[in-house]
Amino acid sequence: DIWLGESAARLVHGAQLELGRGAGDGLEAWWIEEAARLLELGLERANRDDDFGQDGHPWAAELVAAFESYRGLKERGADVTDWLEAFKARTVFWCAQILGGVPPFPPKPRARLEDAGTLKKRLPGHNA
Repeated sequence: DIWLGESAARLVHGAQLELGRGAGDGLEAWWIEEAARLLELGLERANRDDDFGQDGHPWAAELVAAFESYRGLKERGADVTDWLEAFKARTVFWCAQILGGVPPFPPKPRARLEDAGTLKKRLPGHNA
């Protein structure tokens, strides 16, 4: 889901800003808030048809847990460096799963064996 991917990217960016600049200008908070907003949109769409069962979309569930973990670290004033590296690794993992069509995600479509022109010529009454 594009919103889940955007949410993850914005969460990474916000956390990186927080690590690089520290608190003060509020820019990192804006990125985190945007990430949370996009996650909500992604959750709604990903779990709308119940395709992933009662636990919902697996990456969405992990993103929710990541947000909770991040917020918990921030509330305690803890360093998020290790959390950020782990989150980036998990994000790469999920992107690879989705792009590779690993269950429960749909497989990648097979490459077309013949070009569109050849296929169109074979359709009777549609090749004019």
